[in-house]
Amino acid sequence: MSNDKIETNPGKWKPNEAQKEVLMGLLQESDKEKTIVDFAKKFLPFGRSKFDQIMDVFDAARPQSYFDKVSDEVKVELIEELATILERIPMKRLQLARVTEIKIHKTSKIEALEAAINEASSKDGPERLIIQLGPTGAGKTITSNYLASAVSARFVEVRDVWRRSESGIVPLTDICRALDVRVAKYRNRVADMQDGLIKFCEERRVVLCFDEGEHFGKSALNLLKLLLNKTKLVPVIHVVPGEYEKWFTYFPNEADQIARRTHAIVDCSIIDPVDAALFFPADQFEKRTEALEVICREANSFGHYSLINRVAGELRGIVKAKLGEAGDVATALARAKRQMKTPPRSNK
Repeated sequence: MSNDKIETNPGKWKPNEAQKEVLMGLLQESDKEKTIVDFAKKFLPFGRSKFDQIMDVFDAARPQSYFDKVSDEVKVELIEELATILERIPMKRLQLARVTEIKIHKTSKIEALEAAINEASSKDGPERLIIQLGPTGAGKTITSNYLASAVSARFVEVRDVWRRSESGIVPLTDICRALDVRVAKYRNRVADMQDGLIKFCEERRVVLCFDEGEHFGKSALNLLKLLLNKTKLVPVIHVVPGEYEKWFTYFPNEADQIARRTHAIVDCSIIDPVDAALFFPADQFEKRTEALEVICREANSFGHYSLINRVAGELRGIVKAKLGEAGDVATALARAKRQMKTPPRSNK
């Protein structure tokens, strides 16, 4: 539908071309879902009152004068907010696609995380923080993708610069962007941005996953404490165990305050054979129990779930895989380790 066919009623707000482009973009994106409600659940991080305003834009009377449904009082702020959301929709679609395309094995650790999130979400007090401990390869990123689908979690990647951000402006900005809280509105003023973020998280239960939590610094921990005290946010921090322990060395006061607001710690450092079994068909091994124990022992020493996933790929199509130094399991383990340890080739 071209913009020149859009009608507006005399005496009411007439959006300029840039504003029309934003609204048209949202309408086109919404048409990719089954219903406007499906679209809103996935992409519009709003409370009931704001959602009603959006529903005015997505009026059933389209393609008639639905642009006029936006009241004069909220038009500029609303359109700017929609513009920010529209920019992030393609990335969110990719993230949602990963959830559906990648086979995620619901291990006991993922079940424990999901249960902890549901428990924390029902709390009114600040003890809502959930920490997932695990080394590289423990599936923290895949877990975040699963939680995005299961509990509508958002996620933000913690960057090294968070640790050096004394004012807290960097983690604050990254969190606002992850939740679609408009950063430009506050012109990088820390107090105003904090107030805007708090207001957003006061109105709804938000599950926010922090990947690479080892990069938390003093200001980021203080911001986390503020959000736990003032809002309904349920934070899930994925962090390497040794780096988590360093919080208490480098930031003892802040780490202690965070510990008192922790609802649960889920340690994913050790893989249980029961969870490893989820990656393999029932007839994969000649001696299933012994084979899973061998694979878990190797994975806990190096590679974690990443190694198990590669071993499963190496054994695909093989039934009754044999143990022993020259057996199928040993061969698959050696190949998987070699793949993970071999540096990438240069394109030069």
